[in-house]
Amino acid sequence: VGFMIGAPLFGWILDRIRTKKAYMFIGFLGVITLSWLIFALWAQTLNSSGWIVLFFIMGATNGGWVPTLWALARETASTEMMGLFGGYLNPAPFFGVALFQILTGAILDRVGRINEMYPPAAFQNAFWVCMLAAAVCFVLSLIFKRQLSSKSSF
Repeated sequence: VGFMIGAPLFGWILDRIRTKKAYMFIGFLGVITLSWLIFALWAQTLNSSGWIVLFFIMGATNGGWVPTLWALARETASTEMMGLFGGYLNPAPFFGVALFQILTGAILDRVGRINEMYPPAAFQNAFWVCMLAAAVCFVLSLIFKRQLSSKSSF
């Protein structure tokens, strides 16, 4: 639900405000990283309302992040390179989901099951891996901010 609302909402907002897309992209990555940090630190203490709100925020943020990424790719790549960009950007989410399912599954299995269920500590370890991956993306976006913001129009 958050993704379905976030994608058109943030697309509309981005079209109307006069800010650089690179800064919006970095902001989205920051919120995603912060969301994973909240999961990693307080997953066991969140109630169902907290989970719903956090999942909605993550969905809406991802809904804004994806179109912003494509807009940045379109603005920073030459016409000749857009085919290559598209070839890399289209399968990337599917590859990431496949890779992280294997990785987080291995983490869950390493902690082990208790009565055929994984304990909260297993999920917390998996959340740390997701947070670390998001943080790496966030830091890389800060490093490359100058290149992104100088090439993109507002």
